[in-house]
Amino acid sequence: MCRSFFWGQKKEEHKTAWVAWDKLIVSKKEGGLGMRDLLCFNKAMLAKQVWRLITNTNSLMVRTLKQKYFPHTEFMETKATPTASYTWKSILSARDVVRLGACKLVLPRALIDPAGPNYVHELCLEGECNYQLIDNTFVKWKAHVIKKIPLSAFPHMDRWTWQLTKTGDFTVKSAYFAFLHSLKVVGTSSSTNPCNDIWEMLWNANVPPKVKNFGWRALHGGLPVRSKLKKRGICDDDVCPVCGENAETIMHSLFFCPVAKSICFASSHVGIKGNGVAHGLAQ
Repeated sequence: MCRSFFWGQKKEEHKTAWVAWDKLIVSKKEGGLGMRDLLCFNKAMLAKQVWRLITNTNSLMVRTLKQKYFPHTEFMETKATPTASYTWKSILSARDVVRLGACKLVLPRALIDPAGPNYVHELCLEGECNYQLIDNTFVKWKAHVIKKIPLSAFPHMDRWTWQLTKTGDFTVKSAYFAFLHSLKVVGTSSSTNPCNDIWEMLWNANVPPKVKNFGWRALHGGLPVRSKLKKRGICDDDVCPVCGENAETIMHSLFFCPVAKSICFASSHVGIKGNGVAHGLAQ
């Protein structure tokens, strides 16, 4: 629906989508338009309910669901039964999203390693870390990491924390982008990201939004020039209708066509900006 709206499709008509959908949903700084993938966003919203289930264990909702669906196991390990409701199965399907950023915050009495000491407090001596025992139990790099773990002055049970935010609190936004990254949607390669700075140059340019949109489409090869129309079987030849000399590619129509050259020559600003855009298109 979002894609159809962007390309101007109305009702039952079908218009050509010149840029792939997976480039539209990438953030602007990565070369996209930041459109929201509704399926991924729905997963992120369901992940928020998963987060509530594993963090608010004393709430009435969690206790009710636990009694009905997973009375003898933990929520993250339970499996959907054939008779479970569609809502419950949907929530369970979002656990993979939560696993992308959730982890247990290690506190005293937290399980460390089944093959070694079972709890953090076993590595402590009179409230302080037993450095000798740690060095004798773990390899050097693991021992170094364990020694850096701050110890709480009060006994607490393990608690969940969200690694994708600075505060450790779950956010739908961070879960959404983490899920996109897991699907290898976000993060354009060198072949699709023309230049590290070209997108910032484009979006910060002091020009009308429609000009920025045109530049974005040009950098992604999304302009209906004759070479692309011929490739899609829309026209018979790809000769530039302005100069009639060469094939009308994006580079030709914007920079190499004699008419385009005269326009760039007449405007020093266009020439300066054009160098950056041409470099991006060349990539």
